[in-house]
Amino acid sequence: MIQRLALLRRVGLCLILMLAAPLVSRAAAVHAQEQPKVYVDTGAGTLADALIMVAHQADLSIIFGTQKAFDAPVAALRGYYPIAEVLRQLLAESELEPVFVSSNVIAIRPIECASDPNCEDIVDAIDRRALDGYPRLEEMTIIGRTITGSRIRRSDYDGNAPVDIITAADLELAGAQSIGDFLKFLPSVVGNSTSTAISNGGDGTASVTLRGLPASNTLVLINGRRVANNGLAGESVDLNSIALSAIAKIEVLKSGASAVYGSDAIAGVINVILKKEFDGLQVDSYYGSAAEGDLDTRTSSFTFGRTFARGDLMISGTRFDQDPLFSRDRRVSASADARRFGGADRRSSATPGARIDLPTGVVVPDTGPEDFRAANDEDLFNFREFTTATVPSERSSLHTHLQFDVTDQTSTYLDYDYITTQAESRLAPVPVFTAFEDIPLPVAASNIYNPFGIELVDVRKRVLELGAREQENESRVRRWAWGLESQHANYSWDAGFHWSKTDAVETLDNLIDAARLQRALGDADQCRGIAIDGCEPFDLFGPPGAVTAAQLDYVATAAKVRGYSKLYGVTLNTSATLTTLPAGPLEIAAGYEYRKESTAKKPLMPDITSIGGANFDATSGGRRVHEMYFETLLPLLRKRPGVHSLELDLAARYSHYSDFGDTANPRVAFKYRPIAPLLLRASYAEGFRAPSLLELNKNNSQSQDLLEDPCADSANVGVLPGCLTQSDATRVQFLTVNGGNENLLPEDSRNVSYGLVWSSSRWQGFTASLDYYRIAQRNVVDANAQFILDQNAATGIFSDRVVRNANGDIERVTATNINIGERQVGGWDIAMNYNFPRTRYGRYFLSFNAAHIHKYQEQLNPGARRINLAGEFADEASEGRGALPKWKYNLGMYWKHKQWQANYSMHYVSSLKEDIPGSGNTRSIDSWLTHDVQFNYLFLVANGLRFTVGVDNLFDQDPPFAASAFNDNIDSRTHELTGRFWYAKLAQRF
Repeated sequence: MIQRLALLRRVGLCLILMLAAPLVSRAAAVHAQEQPKVYVDTGAGTLADALIMVAHQADLSIIFGTQKAFDAPVAALRGYYPIAEVLRQLLAESELEPVFVSSNVIAIRPIECASDPNCEDIVDAIDRRALDGYPRLEEMTIIGRTITGSRIRRSDYDGNAPVDIITAADLELAGAQSIGDFLKFLPSVVGNSTSTAISNGGDGTASVTLRGLPASNTLVLINGRRVANNGLAGESVDLNSIALSAIAKIEVLKSGASAVYGSDAIAGVINVILKKEFDGLQVDSYYGSAAEGDLDTRTSSFTFGRTFARGDLMISGTRFDQDPLFSRDRRVSASADARRFGGADRRSSATPGARIDLPTGVVVPDTGPEDFRAANDEDLFNFREFTTATVPSERSSLHTHLQFDVTDQTSTYLDYDYITTQAESRLAPVPVFTAFEDIPLPVAASNIYNPFGIELVDVRKRVLELGAREQENESRVRRWAWGLESQHANYSWDAGFHWSKTDAVETLDNLIDAARLQRALGDADQCRGIAIDGCEPFDLFGPPGAVTAAQLDYVATAAKVRGYSKLYGVTLNTSATLTTLPAGPLEIAAGYEYRKESTAKKPLMPDITSIGGANFDATSGGRRVHEMYFETLLPLLRKRPGVHSLELDLAARYSHYSDFGDTANPRVAFKYRPIAPLLLRASYAEGFRAPSLLELNKNNSQSQDLLEDPCADSANVGVLPGCLTQSDATRVQFLTVNGGNENLLPEDSRNVSYGLVWSSSRWQGFTASLDYYRIAQRNVVDANAQFILDQNAATGIFSDRVVRNANGDIERVTATNINIGERQVGGWDIAMNYNFPRTRYGRYFLSFNAAHIHKYQEQLNPGARRINLAGEFADEASEGRGALPKWKYNLGMYWKHKQWQANYSMHYVSSLKEDIPGSGNTRSIDSWLTHDVQFNYLFLVANGLRFTVGVDNLFDQDPPFAASAFNDNIDSRTHELTGRFWYAKLAQRF
């Protein structure tokens, strides 16, 4: 209680300081007589480049068009100036003038527009109040730009669905070194996102799960284009294959968009927009470390750009290197025995000294090589002594962009990206369960090491002598795109070709060859020694260290998997203003896309069945996709009584897939402003997700999954129809067979959203939005082994998928893909931003972003009842949906004054409910609140050197304990094990 009160005092103090500082500084500014000055450093380049730099450095929104005048070269400008003087010098040689739309929005227009009624005025093309609440908006062309969620170029900033826009400056302020690390804290991202914080079951890749839906339900784009998924799983794009230094901004559309983008956009779209223009050279160096002395992280990057008379070139490179964090080095994760935290003992029954099931009971070694005693509850193995909690990883990336103006209206571009990644995770030494492996492993009565003289079916042994299992994941990503873009007064078009491929290799060392171990445990006359018959008998019964080098050499093996995902396609997009109606211009967009996708995954040692790793057959598949789309923006009313503006947005997309057929998806959306400051928006969209190539074509694979057997609870025996005999309560992992299904149908969805956006006319710079969403899915593809196991116990169905032995113990669970489920998700998005008026003490910006889930209902079988998972946690390792907190929010305060900048943010995740394994009871996972702080300073004497220092999790808040979490006793997809993390960064621009 005392700790909670202390924490509340900290939070309260921080909020008071955040709110009081701008008010005090604003009051002081009333008496200031001089116009505030800002520091600018534009460098030599075009006028457009200089205006964008000034917008960044002065925290302004500078809006300008696409006229050729903005491509004119201007001289470098550096120093402290009033903003009016900066614009006067930059525009001195042009026929342009600034117009101050509001305190932080400036429009640049041709001088003649002021007196020529036939000249389209840039100021009339924007809604001053709508734009005033968006700080640091660098540019917006009056022809417009496409905001993620629409193909129509717009000059207004508010779309018909909520979009989070994350700039390069936001990424810089967060201190994150990967997209996955940053997006993990977005309020709309919940559920089973993956990252390098997932060791057991992870592969070093990162994914994002909007609305808690699987990662395959969120479409990830790069520059608006699809790219190949990761090379092994093939379900989603690896976010670790996108370097932060190459990112200009990230747009997160929190609404279904299949009508605009096609498959996979049920939950939303993540559009990563890479940098295209840069003039000069910038070198960055980053170092961070946890307060515990581990997780050292180093990043070095450079960005070089050059602007020419008719084009520009930009090259960016990054090197990332992160050391591991081990489970044993944090209090909450050090042991799988979580009883002291209120959880269960989940240590393994495969122990360093064999655990042997005899007719008289279970025994373990005692004092001598042939001395055994009855096993007790403490004869279990803590595998966390060996596991990595955060995977050590290395990444190198190169991004290049070349653009050339063919004519004044048409340009061509070429993009190329090359990324290599390497991750090395560590797992506990391989366990042997002779009764429950894919092939039977009985110990023969005549085996020379068997001291009991009878055949032994169930012997469990942790082979420490092999050492920890080491999993290495390597990938290579190549992407390139070429295209033409053309912009004219009333229309624009672009055409292009894109190609991307991800190659991946996974190697798992220190495994056991099951066939060789079977022979080594068999009859003595069939295994007499390497020199005699090529077989070395294996000792499962000795104390730790008794297994000899010769025995290990005979049974040891490794598993290696190679895979790839490839995608290439062509696109043609057009956007035009057909005519001008009384309420505004009638806009349309249309296009055609073709792409071919292919994937393959195969073991490089297909004839070996291993123990300690997944076993599967080779998988491959491919498809061709043809798609056409159409969108129109129809203005209905403008500046009528009770109607400031009303417009209708219609979109539809037709898709033909070579592997399952055709689908068409519409969308209709309204935007209504009863008065200028208030926007009301609503949309209805139908979406779909094509089954992935892996879901369709995956051959059967085997793994030891973490499941809970209802029949292990004695209270269920004879009560549940499927529990005739009590099974072994010490087992937590079971042999599970997964596989694809070529007859799968696409998932489909209905997405509805309603919302409002308020831009205050009294408090310029303040905006607030509230949006409701509802997603209903059918034909959900699932392969839920836990659900199959629970249904088998409760009703007796799925008897062909759950195989038990005579003792009632599970030998195998088969969970291949089927279209079996339905899902309904609903909730709210809330956002508020306030860009305080400029004062003599600097600029302040306050932001709040929250997401609330009030419904997450799943029906895994048409005959099953709906289950509301909102506010609950069920680990992905147990086939659960992860953490679905009812509330998640970010609150941040940003300050900038002269060479100084500071950022303070809070991240909150509400409490969760979970089932305690093996008890039938539930418990509450505590809420989690962390604080991040960052400061940076620009050294004028050092020609643009910027120094940054920051602390994540300032108060070293421990992650909340989760009893049902397999990895480290916490949900590492939602919370962080790291603790307080310090970092520093140097950035030098030349």
